[in-house]
Amino acid sequence: MDAFSYLSVPISIILGLAITELLLRTGRLIQCRDRVTLFWPPLLWTALLLLTAIQSWWALFGLRKFESWTFPAFLVVLLHPIAIVLMAALVLPDREEFSHGQVDLRVHYFRQARWFFLVLILTILASLARPLVLFGAFKLNLDVEIQGFLLGLAGLAVYIRAAWYHRFVALVFAVTICAYIGLLFMQL
Repeated sequence: MDAFSYLSVPISIILGLAITELLLRTGRLIQCRDRVTLFWPPLLWTALLLLTAIQSWWALFGLRKFESWTFPAFLVVLLHPIAIVLMAALVLPDREEFSHGQVDLRVHYFRQARWFFLVLILTILASLARPLVLFGAFKLNLDVEIQGFLLGLAGLAVYIRAAWYHRFVALVFAVTICAYIGLLFMQL
């Protein structure tokens, strides 16, 4: 077994946990739909996180030829899926919240928004740090420009509490992430 095959196992498991968390929380939301007051941004974020987890696993294959693995290199690669799991745990209410009667997604969203966006910032920073740690170089390219744009939006979302801004950020992230995947990750 080569290093990539060995190291990709825990990354795949962690991404699987994120996908499981998102699907379980979505299933619970559907089951309790008669007690839920909807607010669409966390629903869109849930779909985006699912897409991001799948895209992260897809993009991981790009490291199959990398041979100079070090512990810091592995940690920076592992940090991205770990952050996705944390965001998955924040985006929708957990089982306990659903057991207390009515669930208001807007209230839940704004209770978790600051931490959600701080972890999102961590995810983007880990992604930006990856080429520097793995290859010792940081190139300004479309990938970095898109991530920098998203980093700025997420940074503002940590501080801006207005619902209009959070709706705007969710929509812009959705369009940008779909374009990002379409432009940079359609083929292995």
